[in-house]
Amino acid sequence: PPRSTLFPYTTLFRSLSLVSSQTSLATGTGTAITLYRSVSVTPASGWTVSSQDQGAVTLVNSKNVVVSAIAGAADQPDINQEATSGISSFFKGAAMTNVQQEPVGAVQTIQGKNFQQLYGIAYTGNIQNNQGTVAGEGVFATLYNSSTQTAGFLDVFAPSDAALQAALPDVKSMLQSME
Repeated sequence: PPRSTLFPYTTLFRSLSLVSSQTSLATGTGTAITLYRSVSVTPASGWTVSSQDQGAVTLVNSKNVVVSAIAGAADQPDINQEATSGISSFFKGAAMTNVQQEPVGAVQTIQGKNFQQLYGIAYTGNIQNNQGTVAGEGVFATLYNSSTQTAGFLDVFAPSDAALQAALPDVKSMLQSME
């Protein structure tokens, strides 16, 4: 898609106000799922855990939007390198093809309990499943703490722009819960 079609997702990052370091900003009714040390994600209401492993959880909603949240020790010395490494691993692990990606803005400074930086990349691509090729779009957010060398990732993948747009308030809530 043209570059301009990816820009609506900048609102996901522009509107984040992670000013609280003492209380969760998540609005979902789910129970927090610990990912790494004090980093957890709170599923928004209506999201179901489809898989969970140490340091990672995958959630899905009724519109087949998938959110993957991961946290652990950083592998790279800064957020840009961590984001590049993380998204490359994600695309490879998901066996995505025809991937196009676009940063949704510059690295942001945030005031989180666990993270001080946020960087987002919007993307489109195809994933193979048992019913064929599924085209979709998403946003891959990297959270980073240079002091503790901790990284977090939250990826949202949707089968359509409408499904992604509808899920953005929940995605924002879950991303804020990881702060």
